[in-house]
Amino acid sequence: MSSVNAGNSKIDVDGLLQLAREKSIDGRKALLRAISDLFEGRSEELNERETTLMHAILHQLVSDTEKEVRKAVAEQFADSQYISADIVRELANDDIEVAFSVLKKSSLLRDPDLIEVIRNRTFEHQLAVAQRESISASVSGALVETENESVVVALLNNSGAEISRKTREYLVDESERVDTFQDPLLQRSDLEPDLAQKMYVWVSAALRRHILAEYDLDQDVVDDLLEQVAVLEEHGRGPAGITHNAADELAANLKAEGGITPDLLVQSIVDGEVRLFEALLREGTGLRKRLIERILFEPGGEGLAIAAKGYGVDAEGFEKLFVSSRRARLIEEPTIQRELGSLMSLYGKMTQESAKKVIGRWRRDQSYLSAIRDLEI
Repeated sequence: MSSVNAGNSKIDVDGLLQLAREKSIDGRKALLRAISDLFEGRSEELNERETTLMHAILHQLVSDTEKEVRKAVAEQFADSQYISADIVRELANDDIEVAFSVLKKSSLLRDPDLIEVIRNRTFEHQLAVAQRESISASVSGALVETENESVVVALLNNSGAEISRKTREYLVDESERVDTFQDPLLQRSDLEPDLAQKMYVWVSAALRRHILAEYDLDQDVVDDLLEQVAVLEEHGRGPAGITHNAADELAANLKAEGGITPDLLVQSIVDGEVRLFEALLREGTGLRKRLIERILFEPGGEGLAIAAKGYGVDAEGFEKLFVSSRRARLIEEPTIQRELGSLMSLYGKMTQESAKKVIGRWRRDQSYLSAIRDLEI
């Protein structure tokens, strides 16, 4: 049997033709190796007739009924620049075992080729395309249009994928419903702050911390977002924990039995039960829900200090209460400590009687800020 030696100065055409007549899988693989060696090692020396011959042989191999042979062709030439685009397209539309290598690696596949595969082949083909080293915005858009969660997640995790602003906006909206989109979206370097800010109200606490760490959001914006989170939680769309209905019922029962104590109030927020803390504070002070939310979300913390003092919380308990409430809002530690310093001075000077007077004015729906200014110290 003739053989092809890539080191020869002349291509052994007869040897190639003889290998092409081999019908066994081993013979086909030997032919494939010979052609690969010629393409990769001596492509510049091949004349038009020799190139045409080898492409014809490759077409024959790609049409082989043995999947193992077609797979070997795909793997051998997945990142080759020397074979025809027609052959690569044929391989890309084959069964996924054959197509995977070229779909993931071949630069000969153009955007229209990839989009055709995405729209007409299987989920596995789509997933292979989503793993390409470089993906254009139009191909990314076609992958997102599949509405296949695993494909979209693979695309989002691919830093080499270009995703248009319009597609990013769509995926951010979808991430409220599909939580597996949230983390990969927020890890992308091309996600704009306004889109990250939009996601803030429905992602987990851990991802909220990531947003605050990675995006330069104004503290007023953060406070507004946290208020939106509280509203969502009120309607049963927040993270797990005691529900508002259960918290309200428990607080009402405790009040009826005389069981609402300053220690219980402090412990509820220390334990992270924000809903129960709000309900206890509302029952204990008689203040409206909207005002309780304002007290919790306002910068500075003077309103919270007045409510806690009127409730009968001692200085040590208030320090725990204030720090825990600020951490629940994801306020940075230096800010917490700075606010705490001035608040503890106010707390020490304030009497429970003067705090109760302010709370009484709040209950009568008088001005919130005016009542704080008139606090007797």
